[in-house]
Amino acid sequence: MSHIIIMRFLEKEPDLKMIGFDELCYSIDVLIINICKCVEIYIVALILGTFMNTLVMHISYALLRWSAGGWHARKSLNCSLFGIITFSVFPFITQSLDIHISIFEILLFLTIVFVLIYCYAPSDTEKNPLVDSSERKKAHWKSILTTLLIALSASFFNTTTQFFIVSGILVESVLVTPLFYKLMKVRYNNYEEYAEIKQQK
Repeated sequence: MSHIIIMRFLEKEPDLKMIGFDELCYSIDVLIINICKCVEIYIVALILGTFMNTLVMHISYALLRWSAGGWHARKSLNCSLFGIITFSVFPFITQSLDIHISIFEILLFLTIVFVLIYCYAPSDTEKNPLVDSSERKKAHWKSILTTLLIALSASFFNTTTQFFIVSGILVESVLVTPLFYKLMKVRYNNYEEYAEIKQQK
């Protein structure tokens, strides 16, 4: 579907033909898939009555993921299940159990997030390796800054909202770790493969 959309668009904008066709297709496919995943997550959240907490957690997660990257499920079904369980079912469980969290625990979780992001962000994928070292460095510091800004913004909310803000970035910080990649049996630091090929040439 994305191929048809792009071909029609390029017919009207010939100057854009210089842009990689496959990259455009991939970007549009990713956008469409992400929109569908979000719809699934929020439909379940509405059914479970967790919409606002799901929204808060999902936004903080997405803001950090923008620069930090991290693990991607290879199958669409796995991605859907991960999103629904993490952002819809988890808030439902915490609401049902009426879990309360102290400021000390929030600070502890934030410390874990900072350490993981500082040590491992950004993380790439096989389909989207971060080949450019300067881009990796920019993404690294952007991830740290984003984490700091999210942590500061959380201080303006009550502890319940703080919990879901921190939960979102905590999930993302785990997804960039080598251990999680290993558990999911996917390659970590995919850019290294391209560096090895370049050296061989």
